[in-house]
Amino acid sequence: MKKVMYTRRTTLATLAAGASMLAGACGAGGGEGGATTTQKVQTGTLQLWGSYGATERQSLLKYLNEFAQQYPGTTVEMQIYTNQDFMTKLIAALAGGTGPDFTRFKEYQALDMAAMGHVVELDGLVSKEKNFKLNDFTPQSIEGSRYKNKLAGIPHHHQFVMMAWNKTLFQQAGLNAEKGPETWDELREDAKRVRKPDDDAWGFRLYEIKGKPREQQFNWFMEFVWRNGGDVFNKEKTQVLLDKPESIDAMQYMVDLMFRDKSTPAPDDPTPDPNKGKVGVWMPTGAGFLNVRQTAPDLAWGAGPMPKKKQFATQAQHNTFSMLKVSKLQDLTWRAIVHMTSEEVAGKWQPEIATVPVRKSVYDKPPYSSDPGWKAIIDVLRMPGNRPKPHVPNWDEFTEQSVCPYLLEAWAQKKSPKDALAEATRQANAWLAKNLKK
Repeated sequence: MKKVMYTRRTTLATLAAGASMLAGACGAGGGEGGATTTQKVQTGTLQLWGSYGATERQSLLKYLNEFAQQYPGTTVEMQIYTNQDFMTKLIAALAGGTGPDFTRFKEYQALDMAAMGHVVELDGLVSKEKNFKLNDFTPQSIEGSRYKNKLAGIPHHHQFVMMAWNKTLFQQAGLNAEKGPETWDELREDAKRVRKPDDDAWGFRLYEIKGKPREQQFNWFMEFVWRNGGDVFNKEKTQVLLDKPESIDAMQYMVDLMFRDKSTPAPDDPTPDPNKGKVGVWMPTGAGFLNVRQTAPDLAWGAGPMPKKKQFATQAQHNTFSMLKVSKLQDLTWRAIVHMTSEEVAGKWQPEIATVPVRKSVYDKPPYSSDPGWKAIIDVLRMPGNRPKPHVPNWDEFTEQSVCPYLLEAWAQKKSPKDALAEATRQANAWLAKNLKK
């Protein structure tokens, strides 16, 4: 499928400059926000687009339909796309002056669309809500939802990579099954002890080291750089720093796990399935860890933060509900977003689809405080050192063209870590110099 590059160079039809302005919060219904006026809301068919799975769509649609019942004459349509098709379809619609009222975005997609001028800035609307406070959300999710300090969406759940270890394999290797590795040295030694080639048992599995270039490859790699005390951008995000010692050392560590220790599958090796009980330590998302507990209930797992070398750090990614300027029902759309991100309503649909909440107030409530799996996830999220995902406009193109191809070359030993990261730095900085000026 032909890829659409949605840079600021992309030619799009100009959205109507006279689009109706938001009239402020309204009196009927609307969840926790609290009415500040009694103005009647224009009703109609609300459209939500996003890259959902069928189960997620079913759960969200249930609570959106409950919202619609508060406003006679309101219906909700929810369109789902694959990750590959979503932005292509959305940009094509916007180019024709159409599109949904609101979207479920990954945070960088919301910021990309803010850079292109397509999302409604929400700070003014939030300020009018009596009980809807941004400090109720994790600071990472709010900071990561701002483009040029303007709020481009309301966060609704987190996603991040953590560590899980197979307690049975640890015990068989003579390790403490109740304690996962906390440092890079401990991870390396534990992985070598768990590795049993004759039994096809692997010590450690990295998150994603092969396939097509994909922005997630850069995301989790930069966490290793952070945990080694480095960074991948300068403060202004105008320069990439992947050729620095901390980045090279992090990549060399991964390459050594694969090719020197042979405790970790390399790109040419089959990818082992943790559900089969043959992986000692791996890197699931929170949702992935909860899922493996269900799909492989006979396996005993521990979970915690990824091991560090110099400091703890995790990239707390998240999703947003963002309102598009093409919406002709912006008052109603805002009320729907407030409803779906309220503690009461989000507290119902988020556990149903195993997404990590962004509302801090729920962390001490069941199931997050009572279920050991959920508690391990929330404990990682609460640790100091968590950071929002960084962003430069047109993140997909930037990462997939300028960074990830060279990470893949290093992991496959087609280039040394030093040479691969030096080339990634050259290409990425050339891209930034060209595109950030536009």
